[in-house]
Amino acid sequence: MSTPTVNYDYLLWDWNGTLYNDVDASIKSINISLKEYNLPLLDKERYMEIFCFPVEEYYKKLGFDFEVASYDMLAKDFIRNFLIESKKSAFLQDGAKEVLRHFHALGIKQSILSASEKDILTERLVFYGIDGYFEEILALDNIYAESKLDLGLNWISKQNGDKKIALIGDSPHDYEVASAMGIDCILFTGGHGKKPELELKDAIVIDDLRQLKEIINTEKQSAYSKIAQVMT
Repeated sequence: MSTPTVNYDYLLWDWNGTLYNDVDASIKSINISLKEYNLPLLDKERYMEIFCFPVEEYYKKLGFDFEVASYDMLAKDFIRNFLIESKKSAFLQDGAKEVLRHFHALGIKQSILSASEKDILTERLVFYGIDGYFEEILALDNIYAESKLDLGLNWISKQNGDKKIALIGDSPHDYEVASAMGIDCILFTGGHGKKPELELKDAIVIDDLRQLKEIINTEKQSAYSKIAQVMT
C-alpha cells in the first residue's frame, strides 16, 4: 500500500524520542535510581513495554514506593542524572535537522509540543542550532513530565479552524493528544513507542523522519523544487 500524501499548513513536533533520540539516556538515568533503591534494572525491551504517561504511573510500574521516596524526589533525581547522561548518549534523530530545514524552506510553520521542562528543552534546541525553525515552544513549566494534552488543547483553541495540522510523535500518547485536539497524527517508530502498538493507531507510521518529505505538502514541494532548479 502506498503512503498517502497530505498538504499540511502547520506541523507540531514532539521532542523526546521524535526529534531527540534520548531512549538510551532515559534508561541509563532511571537505572541509577533503580539501583539506589535495590529495584530490578531496566533494559530497552522492558522499557518499551512499560513506559507510559503520566510518567508517575511508569514509576509505579518500575516498583518505586512513593512512601519511601516521593515522586517529586525521584523526578528531581532523574532530571539531574538525565542532564548528565543525555550529553553523553542522546542526539538528534537521523534526518531531524534536514526535515526541519526542508519544511521551513517550504513556508510550513512548525512548533514543539512537549512534556519536557521548557528551559531544558530550549537549551537543547539552541545547542543543536534548530531553535530558529519553531514558531513556539509549547512545553511544561516543571520537571514532572505530566501530559501535554492541556498545552495542546489550549494551543489549538487559538488556531484558525481552516488550518491543516499534524502532530508528529513517537508514542501512543502522542496519538491520544492529537485525537483530542482534532488533528492528524504521524507516528515515528524510532523513539519511545513500540512499532506494533503504533501501527494499531489510525495514523501514518514512519521508520525514518526523512519519509516526511515524501508525505507532506507535495504540491508545495513541487513548486519549491522548480524554484530550486531555476536557481541552480
